[in-house]
Amino acid sequence: MKKMRGKSISIVIAFVLFIMNSYSYAQSPQVTGTVTEKLSGDPLPGVTVYEKGSTNGTVTNMDGKYSINADANSVLVFSFVGFTPSEVSIGGQSVIDIALDADVISLEEIVAIGYGTVKKKDITGSVASISSEDLLQAPISSIDAGLKGKIAGVSIQQTTGAPGQQMKIRVRGGSSINFSNAPLYVIDGFIGANISDINPNDIASIDVLKDASATAIYGSRGANGVILITTNAPKEGVLKVSFEANAGSSSMINEYDLLSAGDQAELMNIQNASKGQPDAFTAEEIAYFKQNGGTNWSDLITRKATKQNYTVNLTGGSDKLKYFFSGSMLDDQGVIKESYYKRYSVRSNISAQISDRIDMKFNTFATHTDSQGNGRQNNGVSNAYGRSVIFPQFWESKDENGDFIVPSTYKDYGRYNPGQETNPEQFIMQNQESYGEKITSNLDLTIDLGHNLSLFISNAGSFSTGFYGSRDLIDNVTYTRDNVGAQQTYSRGSSYLNTDILTYENDFDKHHLKVSAVYEFSKSSWRSNQSKVNDLSTLANEWNILNNGTPSTIASTYSESKMRSYMGRINYSFADKYLVTASLRADGASVFQDDNQWGYFPSAAIAWRASEESFIQNIDWIYNLKVRAGYGVTGNRAIGAYATQSKLDVSTDQPIHYQWDNQTLSSGVIPGAITNPELQWESTSQMNMGIDFSVLKGKLSAIFDVYRKESSDVIIARSIPTYTGQSSYTDNFADIENSGFEFSLNWNILDKNDFRWTADFNLSSNKNKVKDLGVNSDHIFIASEEALGIWNTSNKFIVQEGKSMGSLYGLKAIGLWKESEAALAATYGANPGETRYEDLDNSGSIEGTDKQIIGNTAPDFVYGFSTNLYYKNFDFSVQCVGQVGNDIYNYSANILNQKILNPDYLNRWSPSNSGSSQQIMPIGIDHSLTNVVSQYIEDGSFFKVSNLTIGYTLPDNMLKQMGISRLRLYGSVNNLLTITDYSGIDPEGSSTSIDSDSQAGIDAFSYPLVRTFSAGLKVTF
Repeated sequence: MKKMRGKSISIVIAFVLFIMNSYSYAQSPQVTGTVTEKLSGDPLPGVTVYEKGSTNGTVTNMDGKYSINADANSVLVFSFVGFTPSEVSIGGQSVIDIALDADVISLEEIVAIGYGTVKKKDITGSVASISSEDLLQAPISSIDAGLKGKIAGVSIQQTTGAPGQQMKIRVRGGSSINFSNAPLYVIDGFIGANISDINPNDIASIDVLKDASATAIYGSRGANGVILITTNAPKEGVLKVSFEANAGSSSMINEYDLLSAGDQAELMNIQNASKGQPDAFTAEEIAYFKQNGGTNWSDLITRKATKQNYTVNLTGGSDKLKYFFSGSMLDDQGVIKESYYKRYSVRSNISAQISDRIDMKFNTFATHTDSQGNGRQNNGVSNAYGRSVIFPQFWESKDENGDFIVPSTYKDYGRYNPGQETNPEQFIMQNQESYGEKITSNLDLTIDLGHNLSLFISNAGSFSTGFYGSRDLIDNVTYTRDNVGAQQTYSRGSSYLNTDILTYENDFDKHHLKVSAVYEFSKSSWRSNQSKVNDLSTLANEWNILNNGTPSTIASTYSESKMRSYMGRINYSFADKYLVTASLRADGASVFQDDNQWGYFPSAAIAWRASEESFIQNIDWIYNLKVRAGYGVTGNRAIGAYATQSKLDVSTDQPIHYQWDNQTLSSGVIPGAITNPELQWESTSQMNMGIDFSVLKGKLSAIFDVYRKESSDVIIARSIPTYTGQSSYTDNFADIENSGFEFSLNWNILDKNDFRWTADFNLSSNKNKVKDLGVNSDHIFIASEEALGIWNTSNKFIVQEGKSMGSLYGLKAIGLWKESEAALAATYGANPGETRYEDLDNSGSIEGTDKQIIGNTAPDFVYGFSTNLYYKNFDFSVQCVGQVGNDIYNYSANILNQKILNPDYLNRWSPSNSGSSQQIMPIGIDHSLTNVVSQYIEDGSFFKVSNLTIGYTLPDNMLKQMGISRLRLYGSVNNLLTITDYSGIDPEGSSTSIDSDSQAGIDAFSYPLVRTFSAGLKVTF
């Protein structure tokens, strides 16, 4: 009976308290509103909204809307992970809409680290992140353009203006001499993705793993850094559609300054006279060219190019099934006529909750590309632009009927060889098609096994095809109607990746432990078939029906490689202050022989969140302070399939025939390159120490890292004597070191009322050194140097112990021969006014033994700066990039001198103008014809305003009437300004491969970089 009375009293008290509480709320006005993200305008679900100083609160729904009863004189607090909390006085308002700013330094932000994620505050390695908002601040058509200048330690160089081409990206320098130094790209867990294919608008975030304690999780693939790309995840809620359209116009940033036709003709006569040769031009011809000028071939092959980019995104769904779909179209013309790049892509990201314990993701991405090169692959005077610069301006392109002039009918002027070179305007005419198609899918399952265990299973695959078809153009130089041929090349590639991750994660009082075990298997294959025919009977079918010609070449290739991996990783933290990460990965690759197939790659890192210590928390101005240290080993397999196996080769360009007993020729093969079955993994060990620091409540933050990266057993294909029957031998010869520092600064300068101003700065320095070559000499030459459209009679680069990769090797100019030195100059085959070279061995002649290192193409410092200003609905952003200390070999300037096109010849050396540094027109031995020479090596330092963008977002009250959530209009310009002492068209332009660091920094009429003005809009419904 007493128990019943006690229960009754409790019920009565609870009922009274409920009535009092209800009465209290009835007296409090209701406040409603919508919470959005300030930058994008998107609604934010899950934001906590509460009355300050009380437990009265709520959260926003999927549309960012909320409703709360609160005292009219109280303050509402809006709080959400990753955003700066905001407080608003109610002041009698019934509707309060608020836009939250992303936190300047969100320590709770989730960062991808490979095979998992961690909170930003728990990172122990060197990892940099960039959000889609920062990436897409300016209109871009490729990921590398959006990353440029934004991450310390990540150097990005736009080496060409050709549409559709990747930029040169390096993470903490290069470690390979003969093979690629490009980082590994991972998109949604798929390893080895191509960033040229992906639409930047599909990206949610990019995380860059820089030090070995972070990259070792990718083992043999992580030596050059890892770039993790996460695409947009579906968002729960009603269907939301966004559309972006952008169009622009591109033009060459700069052009070569050339002598006029009249001046060039006069100087050629002077040069001929110095050689005792007759005049090349008559006085009448010179007068004609002075009055009428010559043909500007560059104008004939270039244009103002257009660019269009369209994207549409759709997202929505329930808590059980969510979707994200996108489609995009890019049409990018090149400034050289007949060059373009077109990309069409679609993406589908679907996530579903199959049960309370099983989640599924199914992502599919497909792309189709269509492109024309026109000088994108060829360099030097052999490419379209180089040819247009040096082709004789005394010749015309077409006759009075508009037909191309037959090259053999040109006047030779005693200097040229008519009929040997194709008219540049005719040369750029394309008669080909080139396209590629690719589809990539991954199906992921995440299973909650209970007891703090989860299993992640991912199966991904990629399939690609490519086609190239061409028919020779009749130019009356290389091809006439009698010898026109055609070709087709088909290629097909496929890859498969299976990743299984078992994870245990739990908290024990102040301890947090996460343990992951990974199994991974990958397989890739590639095949291609090529057919060529000559003597086409009809041109009507172009390359489509090769039966119309005489078979010339049939060739095919096939390769397959596999890799199996095991990995374990432990993440541990104590009291949210002391952090430890350790991992070990084992990779087995089929490209190596049995005894060398497996490589092992350990790593460990520690971090101390000093700002969580009580003695630091008492220092008000310190917001965050973390000290990090890590060590790890990564690898690089470098070689392709079958590189360790002996092969027989069949030439595709010139079939190999044998004749037995003077009978009919029989097709045959020849021994392939010398192989080395003992090749093994390249390995790179790296030590990193860093500090993360922020003050002023996170408004000013900085990150500083120092590192040393040592690569051993680096694979080199070095030159060997030709009497062996081969040109090179490959082995694990070298040890290479990279060391440097990185510094980045982020400052939220002002955020008051309707005005916000932020700025970012980063600076990095990397020093590269060849420590050991493992051979009997302290230097080697690179086998099979890139031709670059330049002479191939001597080496342009050298790899030498104690020096950096990218060392230019040639003759050192020590001024011009003086008139008083005429007799000595003659012993060297030179004349006063010509370039004098250092005779290192005092032999009395200039030869190979006088060559030395005369430049280095690696920069001392690389930096980036950006600032963003927001005032009411206006936004303004500027991105600047630069580098200091790198050398460029300006081969283009060399050619302009050789061809008597350099306007500096008008102020050339003479006995009466002996102070001039411009040589006379070449008379004696011109060593620049066959060697790198130092007078054409220039400082490649530069500062660029790489992008400027101005935008305006229409007010919400205007958009609601049109049923639009957000509409932003913007205008932008790329490559706005360049400050440099480099005399070429652009200091970033380079004719060397973006994969190599040992061969870099040669400008041989590279495809011109462009300045692009564009405008666009982005609308969300």
